[in-house]
Amino acid sequence: MKSNLIPQRIADTLKKFPPFSLLEESNLLSISNEALVRVFVKGDTLWEQGDSPGDRIRFLARGRVEYYWKNED
Repeated sequence: MKSNLIPQRIADTLKKFPPFSLLEESNLLSISNEALVRVFVKGDTLWEQGDSPGDRIRFLARGRVEYYWKNED
């Protein structure tokens, strides 16, 4: 039986960064099995000011995020 390599790759990436690096391997794999991988390209919007924080953790593996604040004045 083949195993899904994606969760293992996610776990390998996460364990390089705190607080994930402090987790047991089994817990890290459990989190990784529930992960949703999304790819964004330059110009895509991840969220907008005022959006609800939601119930997911977002982890940026590569690249950068730019923040733009909307001010009334």
